[in-house]
Amino acid sequence: MVTNITSRSVVISWLDPENPGHQAFSNFWIKLKKDNVPILNVTTGRVNEYILHNLTPDTAYEISLAAGSSIEDRFGDVAITSFMTLPEGGKCSKLFKKVFAVCLYSMKNGFQDLKVQKHCIFKWII
Repeated sequence: MVTNITSRSVVISWLDPENPGHQAFSNFWIKLKKDNVPILNVTTGRVNEYILHNLTPDTAYEISLAAGSSIEDRFGDVAITSFMTLPEGGKCSKLFKKVFAVCLYSMKNGFQDLKVQKHCIFKWII
């Protein structure tokens, strides 16, 4: 889950795997991509939250995350999600505003939960 999105940072969090296999997991692998280029590749301990700092405003990122075992020295299935940082000062870019307007116009009753922050799409659940 990606939360607390700002122009330069986000918080990512996750649940422990339901079925970690025959070996208990002991760490997590996180990879962050910007423009399809890896910019972070880190292995953490057994934590369920990580803060990403020094991000570029108004930019799309992709996160890959997997649970691993230091005993087996390997990782399980990879979960991938993406997010976009807010523009500097929290104002939406023109493209972001257009996407928001098109979404609301074409699916005006299709969203079950839409949260808007300063006229930007912050999160939607369909």
